[in-house]
Amino acid sequence: MEEKRETEDQAEHSKFLREESFPGKRYRKKRKREKQKKIDYGKILEEKHEILYAAEDIGETGHTEFFAEEDRIKTWELVYKGDGMESDLRPVSYPFLIGTDARRVDGVLQSRTVSRMHARLLLEDEKLYAEDFNSTNGTYLNQRLMPMNTPVELHDGDRIVFATEEYMVTSQKLLKKT
Repeated sequence: MEEKRETEDQAEHSKFLREESFPGKRYRKKRKREKQKKIDYGKILEEKHEILYAAEDIGETGHTEFFAEEDRIKTWELVYKGDGMESDLRPVSYPFLIGTDARRVDGVLQSRTVSRMHARLLLEDEKLYAEDFNSTNGTYLNQRLMPMNTPVELHDGDRIVFATEEYMVTSQKLLKKT
């Protein structure tokens, strides 16, 4: 009788560990559902309504100055999403070369899986393109291997992976410096 009770206690304890322990299976499933439910309403509004003007308060005069869309420039950034030693890439001139050879590239990555001259970013008419330089471990765009030596257009929110280093493509419109 006592053996039966002991096995029931063990079974109950292992069930508890499977279902309730932190970060248990049930907890991970709940967090996954919560992440999937999150909606970026700001992004939806941006997509539906194009901003034609930006306003800036001019302080002492109390006037508000409006800037037309033509007074703005689109800037691009690659935000690092990995868990290594890399940092965000903010191209200021194009073509922007990416790799490990600090003497020849603009965006230096530390990972040993990245080639010396891995890829480059190009900008044409405010559109960003990436081109793989026949790298050893490849460049992936949204989990698909990019063809070598062929520029591929990048979009806001795309995921690009240089060998094993993952980045998210982001853009924003800034006022042009006069």
